[in-house]
Amino acid sequence: LKLEIGSIKEINLTLNIDGLPISRSNQSCFWPIMISELRLKQKVFIVGVFHGYGKPKCPNEYLEEFISELVPLINNGFLTEEGEVIPVVLSALICDAPAKSFVLCTSGHTAYGSCSKCTIIGKYINNRLCFPSDEEYSEFNLRSDEDFSKFLYKNKYQHGISIFTTSVPSFGSVSCVPLDYCHVVCLGVMKKLIYLWVKGPRFLKLKPSDITVISEKLIEMQQYTPKDFARKPRALSEFLNWKATEFRQFLLYTGPVVLKSVLKSEYYDHFIILHVSISILFQNLYGEYLVSHNVHNLLHLSDDVKKYGALDKLLQKSQHPLQQLTKRYIERENSLNNCEQECQSKIVHKNEYSDGPVTLDFVDLNIKQYKTFSNGRLRLFKLKI
Repeated sequence: LKLEIGSIKEINLTLNIDGLPISRSNQSCFWPIMISELRLKQKVFIVGVFHGYGKPKCPNEYLEEFISELVPLINNGFLTEEGEVIPVVLSALICDAPAKSFVLCTSGHTAYGSCSKCTIIGKYINNRLCFPSDEEYSEFNLRSDEDFSKFLYKNKYQHGISIFTTSVPSFGSVSCVPLDYCHVVCLGVMKKLIYLWVKGPRFLKLKPSDITVISEKLIEMQQYTPKDFARKPRALSEFLNWKATEFRQFLLYTGPVVLKSVLKSEYYDHFIILHVSISILFQNLYGEYLVSHNVHNLLHLSDDVKKYGALDKLLQKSQHPLQQLTKRYIERENSLNNCEQECQSKIVHKNEYSDGPVTLDFVDLNIKQYKTFSNGRLRLFKLKI
Protein backbone atom coordinates (compact mmCIF):
# COMPACT_ATOMS: atom_id res chain seq x y z
CA LEU A 1 0.00 0.00 0.00
CA LYS A 2 2.91 2.37 0.75
CA LEU A 3 4.18 1.91 -2.81
CA GLU A 4 0.83 2.97 -4.26
CA ILE A 5 -0.22 5.58 -1.72
CA GLY A 6 0.97 8.51 -3.82
CA SER A 7 -1.58 7.80 -6.54
CA ILE A 8 -4.49 6.89 -4.26
CA LYS A 9 -7.00 9.61 -3.38
CA GLU A 10 -9.36 7.31 -1.49
CA ILE A 11 -8.79 3.88 0.04
CA ASN A 12 -11.64 1.57 -0.97
CA LEU A 13 -11.58 -1.58 1.12
CA THR A 14 -13.33 -4.84 0.30
CA LEU A 15 -13.92 -7.35 3.07
CA ASN A 16 -14.16 -11.13 2.80
CA ILE A 17 -15.39 -13.47 5.51
CA ASP A 18 -15.84 -17.22 5.23
CA GLY A 19 -15.39 -20.50 7.06
CA LEU A 20 -12.49 -22.76 6.10
CA PRO A 21 -12.53 -26.43 7.22
CA ILE A 22 -9.04 -27.74 8.04
CA SER A 23 -9.81 -31.29 9.13
CA ARG A 24 -11.75 -34.20 7.70
CA SER A 25 -12.13 -35.98 11.02
CA ASN A 26 -13.86 -33.20 12.98
CA GLN A 27 -15.36 -29.72 12.65
CA SER A 28 -12.08 -27.88 13.21
CA CYS A 29 -12.07 -24.78 11.02
CA PHE A 30 -10.67 -21.31 10.49
CA TRP A 31 -12.81 -18.19 10.19
CA PRO A 32 -10.47 -15.60 8.63
CA ILE A 33 -11.20 -11.90 8.12
CA MET A 34 -9.46 -10.60 5.00
CA ILE A 35 -9.37 -7.25 3.25
CA SER A 36 -8.07 -5.89 -0.02
CA GLU A 37 -7.93 -2.49 -1.70
CA LEU A 38 -9.80 -2.18 -4.98
CA ARG A 39 -6.77 -0.82 -6.85
CA LEU A 40 -4.37 -3.41 -5.43
CA LYS A 41 -6.17 -6.39 -6.91
CA GLN A 42 -3.33 -8.88 -6.33
CA LYS A 43 -2.96 -8.12 -2.61
CA VAL A 44 -5.14 -9.71 0.07
CA PHE A 45 -4.34 -8.89 3.70
CA ILE A 46 -5.25 -11.13 6.62
CA VAL A 47 -6.72 -8.98 9.38
CA GLY A 48 -7.48 -11.82 11.76
CA VAL A 49 -7.97 -15.57 11.88
CA PHE A 50 -10.16 -17.35 14.41
CA HIS A 51 -10.02 -21.08 15.08
CA GLY A 52 -12.75 -23.22 16.54
CA TYR A 53 -15.08 -26.15 15.98
CA GLY A 54 -18.00 -25.05 13.84
CA LYS A 55 -19.36 -21.61 13.07
CA PRO A 56 -18.93 -18.78 15.62
CA LYS A 57 -21.99 -18.54 17.83
CA CYS A 58 -22.39 -14.76 17.60
CA PRO A 59 -21.42 -12.86 14.43
CA ASN A 60 -21.25 -9.51 16.21
CA GLU A 61 -18.88 -10.87 18.87
CA TYR A 62 -16.75 -12.47 16.14
CA LEU A 63 -16.48 -9.13 14.28
CA GLU A 64 -16.42 -6.74 17.25
CA GLU A 65 -12.63 -6.30 17.51
CA PHE A 66 -12.25 -5.79 13.76
CA ILE A 67 -15.09 -3.25 13.63
CA SER A 68 -13.62 -1.36 16.60
CA GLU A 69 -10.45 -0.79 14.54
CA LEU A 70 -12.22 -0.16 11.23
CA VAL A 71 -14.67 2.53 12.38
CA PRO A 72 -12.04 5.05 13.63
CA LEU A 73 -10.11 4.50 10.40
CA ILE A 74 -13.21 5.36 8.36
CA ASN A 75 -14.09 8.34 10.56
CA ASN A 76 -10.58 9.82 10.71
CA GLY A 77 -8.99 8.60 7.48
CA PHE A 78 -5.53 7.13 6.91
CA LEU A 79 -2.63 9.39 7.94
CA THR A 80 0.41 9.03 5.67
CA GLU A 81 4.04 9.65 6.65
CA GLU A 82 3.80 12.97 4.80
CA GLY A 83 0.91 14.08 7.00
CA GLU A 84 -1.76 13.69 4.31
CA VAL A 85 -5.12 12.25 5.37
CA ILE A 86 -6.64 9.85 2.85
CA PRO A 87 -10.34 8.95 3.20
CA VAL A 88 -11.12 5.28 3.88
CA VAL A 89 -14.34 3.58 2.76
CA LEU A 90 -15.61 0.03 3.18
CA SER A 91 -16.89 -0.48 -0.36
CA ALA A 92 -18.00 -4.09 -0.28
CA LEU A 93 -18.60 -7.13 1.89
CA ILE A 94 -17.92 -10.17 -0.29
CA CYS A 95 -19.21 -13.51 1.01
CA ASP A 96 -20.99 -16.59 -0.22
CA ALA A 97 -24.67 -16.93 0.69
CA PRO A 98 -24.24 -18.80 4.04
CA ALA A 99 -21.52 -16.44 5.31
CA LYS A 100 -23.50 -13.39 4.16
CA SER A 101 -26.62 -14.45 6.03
CA PHE A 102 -24.47 -15.21 9.10
CA VAL A 103 -22.72 -11.83 9.38
CA LEU A 104 -25.79 -9.77 8.38
CA CYS A 105 -28.17 -11.79 10.63
CA THR A 106 -30.54 -12.56 7.75
CA SER A 107 -32.37 -15.59 6.37
CA GLY A 108 -30.31 -18.27 4.66
CA HIS A 109 -30.60 -19.14 0.98
CA THR A 110 -33.10 -21.94 1.75
CA ALA A 111 -35.69 -19.53 3.23
CA TYR A 112 -38.78 -18.25 1.43
CA GLY A 113 -37.65 -14.62 1.57
CA SER A 114 -33.93 -15.24 1.15
CA CYS A 115 -33.09 -12.86 -1.71
CA SER A 116 -30.72 -10.17 -0.43
CA LYS A 117 -31.69 -7.73 -3.20
CA CYS A 118 -35.50 -7.88 -3.38
CA THR A 119 -38.53 -8.96 -1.38
CA ILE A 120 -39.66 -11.81 -3.64
CA ILE A 121 -41.22 -14.69 -1.71
CA GLY A 122 -40.41 -18.19 -2.89
CA LYS A 123 -42.90 -21.01 -3.19
CA TYR A 124 -42.78 -24.79 -3.22
CA ILE A 125 -43.39 -26.50 -6.55
CA ASN A 126 -42.68 -30.22 -7.00
CA ASN A 127 -41.11 -30.30 -3.51
CA ARG A 128 -38.63 -27.57 -4.45
CA LEU A 129 -38.30 -24.03 -3.16
CA CYS A 130 -38.23 -21.81 -6.24
CA PHE A 131 -38.50 -18.14 -7.16
CA PRO A 132 -40.41 -17.93 -10.47
CA SER A 133 -40.96 -14.52 -12.04
CA ASP A 134 -44.67 -13.85 -12.33
CA GLU A 135 -44.04 -10.24 -13.26
CA GLU A 136 -41.33 -8.05 -14.73
CA TYR A 137 -38.15 -7.57 -12.71
CA SER A 138 -38.74 -3.81 -12.59
CA GLU A 139 -41.93 -4.42 -10.61
CA PHE A 140 -40.20 -6.33 -7.82
CA ASN A 141 -39.86 -4.47 -4.53
CA LEU A 142 -36.11 -3.96 -4.24
CA ARG A 143 -34.61 -3.89 -0.78
CA SER A 144 -33.01 -0.62 0.34
CA ASP A 145 -30.21 0.26 2.73
CA GLU A 146 -32.52 2.62 4.59
CA ASP A 147 -35.21 0.00 5.22
CA PHE A 148 -32.55 -2.52 6.27
CA SER A 149 -31.04 -0.08 8.78
CA LYS A 150 -34.53 0.62 10.19
CA PHE A 151 -35.03 -3.13 10.68
CA LEU A 152 -38.17 -3.09 8.50
CA TYR A 153 -37.50 -6.62 7.23
CA LYS A 154 -37.79 -8.04 10.74
CA ASN A 155 -38.88 -11.70 11.03
CA LYS A 156 -39.35 -12.22 7.28
CA TYR A 157 -35.68 -11.56 6.41
CA GLN A 158 -33.79 -9.95 9.31
CA HIS A 159 -33.43 -12.10 12.42
CA GLY A 160 -31.03 -9.93 14.38
CA ILE A 161 -29.20 -6.61 14.25
CA SER A 162 -25.88 -6.77 12.42
CA ILE A 163 -22.89 -4.82 13.70
CA PHE A 164 -22.26 -3.71 10.12
CA THR A 165 -25.62 -1.95 10.00
CA THR A 166 -25.30 -0.21 13.35
CA SER A 167 -21.60 0.65 13.49
CA VAL A 168 -19.92 1.04 10.07
CA PRO A 169 -20.39 4.56 8.60
CA SER A 170 -21.73 4.86 5.04
CA PHE A 171 -22.01 1.10 4.65
CA GLY A 172 -25.13 -0.13 2.86
CA SER A 173 -26.18 -3.58 4.03
CA VAL A 174 -27.90 -4.10 0.66
CA SER A 175 -26.00 -2.03 -1.89
CA CYS A 176 -22.52 -2.80 -0.49
CA VAL A 177 -22.98 -6.57 -0.40
CA PRO A 178 -22.57 -7.83 -3.99
CA LEU A 179 -23.67 -11.27 -5.07
CA ASP A 180 -20.99 -13.95 -5.12
CA TYR A 181 -20.33 -14.64 -8.82
CA CYS A 182 -18.40 -17.84 -8.09
CA HIS A 183 -21.28 -19.51 -6.25
CA VAL A 184 -24.20 -17.89 -8.07
CA VAL A 185 -23.02 -18.44 -11.66
CA CYS A 186 -20.24 -21.05 -11.73
CA LEU A 187 -21.11 -23.43 -8.89
CA GLY A 188 -24.77 -22.42 -9.00
CA VAL A 189 -26.41 -21.91 -12.38
CA MET A 190 -23.77 -23.50 -14.64
CA LYS A 191 -23.52 -26.62 -12.49
CA LYS A 192 -27.32 -26.82 -12.33
CA LEU A 193 -27.63 -26.68 -16.12
CA ILE A 194 -25.09 -29.46 -16.62
CA TYR A 195 -26.81 -31.52 -13.92
CA LEU A 196 -30.12 -31.17 -15.77
CA TRP A 197 -28.50 -32.23 -19.06
CA VAL A 198 -26.73 -35.24 -17.53
CA LYS A 199 -28.95 -36.41 -14.66
CA GLY A 200 -32.16 -34.39 -14.99
CA PRO A 201 -35.72 -35.30 -16.02
CA ARG A 202 -36.17 -37.39 -19.14
CA PHE A 203 -37.35 -34.47 -21.28
CA LEU A 204 -34.15 -32.55 -20.45
CA LYS A 205 -31.53 -35.27 -20.13
CA LEU A 206 -29.11 -35.92 -22.98
CA LYS A 207 -28.66 -39.37 -24.44
CA PRO A 208 -25.62 -41.31 -23.15
CA SER A 209 -24.14 -41.18 -26.65
CA ASP A 210 -24.41 -37.36 -26.68
CA ILE A 211 -22.71 -37.12 -23.27
CA THR A 212 -19.91 -39.31 -24.62
CA VAL A 213 -19.50 -37.06 -27.67
CA ILE A 214 -19.27 -33.93 -25.49
CA SER A 215 -16.79 -35.63 -23.15
CA GLU A 216 -14.58 -36.72 -26.05
CA LYS A 217 -14.52 -33.18 -27.42
CA LEU A 218 -13.56 -31.77 -24.01
CA ILE A 219 -10.76 -34.31 -23.60
CA GLU A 220 -9.50 -33.56 -27.11
CA MET A 221 -9.28 -29.88 -26.15
CA GLN A 222 -6.79 -30.68 -23.38
CA GLN A 223 -3.83 -30.60 -25.78
CA TYR A 224 -4.85 -27.15 -27.03
CA THR A 225 -5.58 -25.57 -23.65
CA PRO A 226 -3.12 -22.74 -22.80
CA LYS A 227 -1.36 -22.58 -19.45
CA ASP A 228 -3.46 -19.48 -18.68
CA PHE A 229 -6.25 -21.82 -17.54
CA ALA A 230 -5.98 -23.26 -14.04
CA ARG A 231 -7.19 -26.67 -15.23
CA LYS A 232 -7.58 -28.56 -18.46
CA PRO A 233 -11.09 -29.66 -19.52
CA ARG A 234 -12.40 -32.91 -18.05
CA ALA A 235 -15.12 -35.26 -19.26
CA LEU A 236 -18.70 -34.12 -18.74
CA SER A 237 -19.35 -37.35 -16.81
CA GLU A 238 -16.99 -36.01 -14.09
CA PHE A 239 -18.82 -32.69 -13.65
CA LEU A 240 -19.76 -33.42 -10.02
CA ASN A 241 -16.05 -33.19 -9.20
CA TRP A 242 -15.40 -30.03 -11.23
CA LYS A 243 -14.08 -26.93 -9.50
CA ALA A 244 -15.52 -23.44 -9.98
CA THR A 245 -12.81 -22.57 -12.53
CA GLU A 246 -13.86 -25.56 -14.65
CA PHE A 247 -17.50 -24.49 -14.74
CA ARG A 248 -16.35 -20.97 -15.62
CA GLN A 249 -14.17 -22.35 -18.42
CA PHE A 250 -17.10 -24.37 -19.76
CA LEU A 251 -19.45 -21.38 -19.66
CA LEU A 252 -17.09 -18.85 -21.23
CA TYR A 253 -14.90 -20.93 -23.57
CA THR A 254 -15.50 -24.62 -24.26
CA GLY A 255 -19.26 -24.96 -23.78
CA PRO A 256 -20.41 -23.09 -26.91
CA VAL A 257 -18.16 -25.35 -29.03
CA VAL A 258 -18.87 -28.79 -27.55
CA LEU A 259 -22.63 -28.26 -27.14
CA LYS A 260 -23.29 -27.10 -30.68
CA SER A 261 -25.37 -29.61 -32.69
CA VAL A 262 -25.76 -31.76 -29.54
CA LEU A 263 -28.21 -29.72 -27.45
CA LYS A 264 -31.63 -28.96 -28.88
CA SER A 265 -31.58 -25.61 -30.62
CA GLU A 266 -33.75 -23.79 -28.05
CA TYR A 267 -31.56 -24.99 -25.16
CA TYR A 268 -28.35 -24.22 -27.02
CA ASP A 269 -29.58 -20.71 -27.88
CA HIS A 270 -30.48 -20.20 -24.22
CA PHE A 271 -27.01 -21.33 -23.16
CA ILE A 272 -25.44 -18.88 -25.61
CA ILE A 273 -27.50 -16.07 -24.07
CA LEU A 274 -26.06 -17.03 -20.68
CA HIS A 275 -22.61 -17.31 -22.24
CA VAL A 276 -22.82 -13.84 -23.78
CA SER A 277 -24.57 -11.81 -21.12
CA ILE A 278 -24.78 -13.87 -17.90
CA SER A 279 -28.52 -13.28 -17.92
CA ILE A 280 -31.04 -16.06 -18.32
CA LEU A 281 -34.50 -17.00 -19.61
CA PHE A 282 -34.54 -20.05 -17.36
CA GLN A 283 -38.19 -20.28 -16.41
CA ASN A 284 -39.64 -20.59 -19.92
CA LEU A 285 -37.42 -23.51 -20.94
CA TYR A 286 -36.83 -25.56 -17.81
CA GLY A 287 -39.94 -24.82 -15.76
CA GLU A 288 -40.58 -22.43 -12.90
CA TYR A 289 -39.95 -25.12 -10.27
CA LEU A 290 -36.24 -25.08 -11.22
CA VAL A 291 -35.82 -21.32 -10.73
CA SER A 292 -33.67 -21.61 -7.60
CA HIS A 293 -32.14 -18.96 -5.34
CA ASN A 294 -29.04 -18.77 -7.58
CA VAL A 295 -31.03 -18.58 -10.81
CA HIS A 296 -33.19 -15.77 -9.41
CA ASN A 297 -30.07 -13.85 -8.34
CA LEU A 298 -28.98 -13.56 -11.97
CA LEU A 299 -31.61 -10.82 -12.25
CA HIS A 300 -29.65 -8.73 -9.75
CA LEU A 301 -26.13 -9.55 -10.97
CA SER A 302 -26.03 -6.73 -13.52
CA ASP A 303 -26.57 -4.13 -10.78
CA ASP A 304 -23.47 -5.37 -8.97
CA VAL A 305 -21.46 -5.28 -12.21
CA LYS A 306 -22.46 -1.64 -12.74
CA LYS A 307 -21.21 -0.76 -9.25
CA TYR A 308 -18.12 -2.95 -8.85
CA GLY A 309 -17.01 -3.70 -12.43
CA ALA A 310 -16.57 -6.87 -14.47
CA LEU A 311 -17.06 -10.32 -12.93
CA ASP A 312 -14.16 -11.73 -13.69
CA LYS A 313 -1.83 -25.64 1.41
CA LEU A 314 -0.68 -23.83 4.51
CA LEU A 315 -1.09 -26.44 7.32
CA GLN A 316 1.34 -29.32 7.94
CA LYS A 317 -0.36 -31.03 10.90
CA SER A 318 -3.46 -30.62 13.04
CA GLN A 319 -1.87 -29.25 16.25
CA HIS A 320 -1.73 -25.49 16.91
CA PRO A 321 -3.32 -24.41 13.61
CA LEU A 322 -3.23 -20.66 14.33
CA GLN A 323 0.49 -20.72 15.11
CA GLN A 324 1.18 -22.71 11.95
CA LEU A 325 -0.85 -20.34 9.84
CA THR A 326 1.06 -17.36 11.23
CA LYS A 327 4.41 -18.99 10.42
CA ARG A 328 3.36 -19.92 6.89
CA TYR A 329 2.01 -16.41 6.31
CA ILE A 330 5.29 -14.81 7.43
CA GLU A 331 7.25 -17.26 5.27
CA ARG A 332 5.14 -16.34 2.26
CA GLU A 333 5.53 -12.59 2.85
CA ASN A 334 9.31 -12.96 3.17
CA SER A 335 9.38 -15.01 -0.02
CA LEU A 336 7.39 -12.35 -1.89
CA ASN A 337 9.69 -9.59 -0.64
CA ASN A 338 12.74 -11.54 -1.77
CA CYS A 339 11.08 -12.12 -5.13
CA GLU A 340 10.47 -8.38 -5.58
CA GLN A 341 14.14 -7.68 -4.87
CA GLU A 342 15.23 -10.38 -7.33
CA CYS A 343 12.95 -8.96 -10.00
CA GLN A 344 14.77 -5.63 -9.83
CA SER A 345 17.99 -7.18 -11.18
CA LYS A 346 18.90 -7.38 -14.86
CA ILE A 347 16.26 -8.91 -17.13
CA VAL A 348 17.30 -11.80 -19.40
CA HIS A 349 15.42 -12.98 -22.51
CA LYS A 350 15.74 -16.64 -23.50
CA ASN A 351 14.45 -19.05 -26.17
CA GLU A 352 13.90 -16.85 -29.20
CA TYR A 353 10.47 -17.35 -30.78
CA SER A 354 10.98 -18.41 -34.40
CA ASP A 355 8.71 -21.38 -35.09
CA GLY A 356 5.32 -19.71 -35.48
CA PRO A 357 3.43 -16.79 -37.02
CA VAL A 358 4.27 -13.17 -36.21
CA THR A 359 2.65 -9.90 -37.28
CA LEU A 360 4.04 -7.94 -40.22
CA ASP A 361 5.01 -5.10 -37.88
CA PHE A 362 7.54 -7.32 -36.13
CA VAL A 363 8.99 -8.50 -39.45
CA ASP A 364 9.32 -5.00 -40.92
CA LEU A 365 10.93 -3.55 -37.78
CA ASN A 366 13.19 -6.58 -37.28
CA ILE A 367 11.99 -7.01 -33.68
CA LYS A 368 12.86 -10.27 -31.95
CA GLN A 369 10.43 -12.19 -29.73
CA TYR A 370 11.29 -14.55 -26.88
CA LYS A 371 9.45 -17.30 -25.03
CA THR A 372 11.08 -16.90 -21.61
CA PHE A 373 11.45 -13.69 -19.61
CA SER A 374 13.63 -13.92 -16.45
CA ASN A 375 16.13 -12.04 -14.32
CA GLY A 376 18.76 -14.76 -14.49
CA ARG A 377 17.66 -16.47 -11.26
CA LEU A 378 13.86 -16.42 -11.34
CA ARG A 379 11.70 -17.27 -14.34
CA LEU A 380 9.19 -14.43 -14.43
CA PHE A 381 7.23 -15.38 -17.52
CA LYS A 382 7.09 -18.24 -20.00
CA LEU A 383 4.93 -18.45 -23.11
CA LYS A 384 3.77 -22.04 -23.52
CA ILE A 385 0.74 -24.02 -24.65
